[in-house]
Amino acid sequence: MLPGPSLLLSVARALVGRGLGAVAQLLVTFALGRLFGADGSGTVMLSLTLLLLLSMLGRRGLDFALLRIGSEAWGQSDRPRFWAAVQDASRHAFVSSLLIAVVFMLASPWLAEAVFHNPGMRSVLPWFAAAIPAYSMLSLFCESHKAIDRPGAGNFFHTAVIPVCFALVLAVLHWTDRRYESYAAVGYMLATYTAAAAAFVSLVRCAGPPQRKPDSELPQMRRSGVPLLIYSLFTMAGGWLPLICLGMFGDPDQVGQFGAAARIAVVILFILLAFNSVTPARFARLHAAGDMEGISRLARNTSVLMTIVALPLTLGLCLFGGWILGWMGDDFPPAAPALAILAVAQLINVATGSVGYVLIMTGHESQLRRAATLGFGVNLLGCLILIPLWGVVGAGMAAATAIVTENLVATWLAFKVTGVVSLPWPAMAMPNRAEGQHG
Repeated sequence: MLPGPSLLLSVARALVGRGLGAVAQLLVTFALGRLFGADGSGTVMLSLTLLLLLSMLGRRGLDFALLRIGSEAWGQSDRPRFWAAVQDASRHAFVSSLLIAVVFMLASPWLAEAVFHNPGMRSVLPWFAAAIPAYSMLSLFCESHKAIDRPGAGNFFHTAVIPVCFALVLAVLHWTDRRYESYAAVGYMLATYTAAAAAFVSLVRCAGPPQRKPDSELPQMRRSGVPLLIYSLFTMAGGWLPLICLGMFGDPDQVGQFGAAARIAVVILFILLAFNSVTPARFARLHAAGDMEGISRLARNTSVLMTIVALPLTLGLCLFGGWILGWMGDDFPPAAPALAILAVAQLINVATGSVGYVLIMTGHESQLRRAATLGFGVNLLGCLILIPLWGVVGAGMAAATAIVTENLVATWLAFKVTGVVSLPWPAMAMPNRAEGQHG
């Protein structure tokens, strides 16, 4: 049985936002390659990687915790509880992100010279540091949109507004022949603040004026946020750690090549990301109602559909990766083998379905943290061994191994503690465990 029409309609709306963001991301990737070459685009991509990493530290897992509590509150028509969660999470994340941004800005010269051996980053890193608080707020506001069943708007603001604005900035730099990485960094910072402000205005319009209950659930969100932060950091390290290791042990050309391959391989994830914009709120409400069979059914059926969509995309990237990378310039086709490896890993990621959100929305964050920790260990070991041997291809192998390891382990843990099967095959017998048990 495939997902119902209301779910598919919500996914279609999410895909619109994701699709626009995907097109803009590809335009940005190609534009960076054309404007700055592999060296300069590697500088910008590495700086952006640090921005995303530090913003995640600033949020401290509160975006996931907010999605769960906000979804439950909205499903119960408890608007004051919803807004209390949004306000508490936003205030806490903003202060943390601001402190991190200040430290990062002060450390930028040292990072550029001593860590990455790239003097060009001195003029780029401070602007990306200034964008950290705005990116944290943007993430929280977009998760709040998903909690109130507005996944299309959440995806639009999170994935489309920044790259669209950034693409316009890069176009202006091209037309005015001002090919400076620092100008691109300023443009990205301004795009981030624009997206965060627009997302907040949209949230108020959709959810009504802010109001709150006197009780705060921030302590509960912070407790849930710790394992979720570890999960987020280790999971994203599947793409970031190889990029950073190439920056430290390789040369800027290799950073740009791998960054391009990793961004293009993410195309396969669009269908998963679209479903992940819709299903978590439903998982949270089904769990609140005690309907674990419903969660398993939803996870399994959506996994079937996502795998069907992802298969031809994977085949296309494996067969035509060199040609696609060639659109960016002559420096990039050598990353075609890494692109093929990453594409297969992302297909497996899609096939395991929304397993991470199954664990999060059922209160088993610690199980997800265990899977992510193992994946990070595999990734780190792979980077240290494979990158010195095979460069960009070694980075692709390390990242792919981490992605596959984390998702397969998470799938097993989800079945073990909840009985939920997220793989695209018929239901398995649910284990004899208390459905309310938390990891």
